[in-house]
Amino acid sequence: MEESATRRKRINRLKKMILGGVMMAVLIPVTASIILSVRAHQLSDRIRQQEAVIQELEDENKNLAGAFLTETIEESEREALQEEQDAGTPAAGEEEEGQKKIYLTFDDGPSKNTVPILEILDREQVPATFFVCAQDANERYLPLVADIAAAGHQIALHSATHQYSKIYASTDAFWQDIKALRQALEKFKSEASMGEAKQILASAKTVDGLHVITGTRQGLDANALRLMGDFLRDKDPSVVGVLASIVGEKVTFLAVCGKEAVARGVKAGDLVRTVSAVCGGKGGGKPDSAMGGGTELLKVDDALAAVDDFVAEKLK
Repeated sequence: MEESATRRKRINRLKKMILGGVMMAVLIPVTASIILSVRAHQLSDRIRQQEAVIQELEDENKNLAGAFLTETIEESEREALQEEQDAGTPAAGEEEEGQKKIYLTFDDGPSKNTVPILEILDREQVPATFFVCAQDANERYLPLVADIAAAGHQIALHSATHQYSKIYASTDAFWQDIKALRQALEKFKSEASMGEAKQILASAKTVDGLHVITGTRQGLDANALRLMGDFLRDKDPSVVGVLASIVGEKVTFLAVCGKEAVARGVKAGDLVRTVSAVCGGKGGGKPDSAMGGGTELLKVDDALAAVDDFVAEKLK
């Protein structure tokens, strides 16, 4: 009897062990499946969050690119409008009814086609804006940037690489691309400045035998202004010039006077103090070259308009 009872106990224990093993075999996969399902759900949520962040960054980059290009285009339009007003042509708001205006632009250059394009534009006397790149395909044509500027056309920034996957990878990537393009164009800045200076010199007005020049350029630094001013002063001994460059919320003025102008009592230091004061600023320098500035940008045109009167007064 005792042996039979012992055997039943062993059988019962064995049954329990088997049942426990079966339950463990069922519970472990089920539990693991539940845990994996929860983790997968959490991972899916994180992926969706990351995708949302990436989409937000892409939208932001596109907005930045659009804002940058819009700003560049608006800047070009402002300069074109100013040139029209200086030439006495109607402003946009003063156009005759039904008159239309076209803005001609060229992208992705300079290239082998740039020279023929410039020849056509010169022949037809049509201004244009060139949105330039610095990718491998057109790197050897970059010196043509100086020719574009010398012909009186506008230079605008397109991109350095022209590879959108790189440009819009992040906000930093976008601005790094623009920085690379600026650096690629930097070496041609002086040549472009000389080209612009030649265009400005050709538009000089004569006031009692002196050649008076005024002009506004967007975004030129002090060095670029000096290069243009030195060219004007050295090229024409009778020149009296004031160049203005607007950067951000400030305007910088450069005044230059040739030898003949200085000999007749027209001095750059006095001139730059006069125009700077109109814009709420100060200035000074040598008789043949001086710099100043101000913050009242709405009065830049008034300041440049005062140059003729200043020269006429000094020559009395």
